[in-house]
Amino acid sequence: MLTVAETEKVLNAVRELRYRIFLFALYSMGMRLGECLSLKVSDIDSEKMQVHIRNAKGRKDRLVPLPQATLKALRFYWKTHRNPVMIFPNLRGAC
Repeated sequence: MLTVAETEKVLNAVRELRYRIFLFALYSMGMRLGECLSLKVSDIDSEKMQVHIRNAKGRKDRLVPLPQATLKALRFYWKTHRNPVMIFPNLRGAC
């Protein structure tokens, strides 16, 4: 497990915005890679400050807390591509 300082070093070393935000979301919400990759705009509930993770481990859904800083970062990143479905669409913009 990484310390907070080590995690900050890793995040600060990543230069491409897409990957930096992805890693930040992954770390801050304790998500698995596949869960974060398949994150949809509709999974984010900014009113309740939580994210609906679908088909998590054991094919179960779960809710995770959404930190304010993560919501802000996800909104900032989404504005760069505005995909109507996916938070992290593939590089060609497809779902």
